[in-house]
Parts: sequence; structure tokens; C-alpha cells
Amino acid sequence: MCIRDSYAATAASLSKKLVRRNFQPIICQNLEEAKERALEKIDQNQSVGFGGSITIEQSGIIEELYLSLIHI
Repeated sequence: MCIRDSYAATAASLSKKLVRRNFQPIICQNLEEAKERALEKIDQNQSVGFGGSITIEQSGIIEELYLSLIHI
């Protein structure tokens, strides 16, 4: 089993556990896909907290949200 397959199996297992705890997990193949999916889920009329997440910061989501607030 290659590393990618191992990660996929782990993600699937974790996803099932999260569903049992009433989460709605979304499995993405890379950070760019995760950014796109997250931005699709965020309503522009809502407040969003990040809790100091380095991954969220590095993904560009925060910058994208600020840019979406500017209407030219």
C-alpha cells in the first residue's frame, strides 16, 4: 500500500467516526481544493473564527474573505 492509499484509508476511517458524532466531513485532495470547498461553505453575512490556525492562514482563505468584502 502506498502512502497516498494509506492517507485515503485513514481519512475515510476518520470521516466515518466524525459522521457518527454529527460532523459533516469533507475530504479534499489538496489545500487548494480545501480552500475552494471552505469558501463555498462560508456565508458572506456570517462571522467566521479561525482560532489561530496556521493551515487556514497558509491556505489563503483569510485573505480571500477580506478581498470578497471589497466591492469595486
